[in-house]
Amino acid sequence: MKLVSAQYDKSDKSTEALKARSEALGKTLTAQKSALSTLQAQYTKLSAEQEKNKAKHDALVSEYEEAQAELKRLEETVGTSSDEYKAQAQVVANLAKDVDKSSASNERNEQTLSSMRTEMNNLKSSIAGTESEINKADDATDELADSTKKAGDEARDAGDGFTVFKG
Repeated sequence: MKLVSAQYDKSDKSTEALKARSEALGKTLTAQKSALSTLQAQYTKLSAEQEKNKAKHDALVSEYEEAQAELKRLEETVGTSSDEYKAQAQVVANLAKDVDKSSASNERNEQTLSSMRTEMNNLKSSIAGTESEINKADDATDELADSTKKAGDEARDAGDGFTVFKG
């Protein structure tokens, strides 16, 4: 598109310039739509994976909360110095680390999904802009065709109005 813009002024209304601009815009639009389609497919896939990971995360949090409740029960029944309490405290500590890792992973995935949504919206805006430029190019082509027809009609009409004298 930049090459076409460099070769022809944006206001250039020649057939050649309009055709080159239209072709370049068509290629740009095709590339934009392809990129959007690819991004949407990736977003759908990542979103589905994130739903599964969130379910696993929720199950892990639930397991952690249950382990904490068991630890508290052990503290009240057998005390903090028992082997059973110490083993359960280790289980809780390990689960806490796992929950932290899972939370960080979920947050990163959510940020990635958010970035992808932003990128898709930007692409949709770019597509709308390109489509608008294509419509403008089509209008300019129509105007050129109309003005060419009008000039031809005027030339024909002007030629019909003269009488040639042969003498």
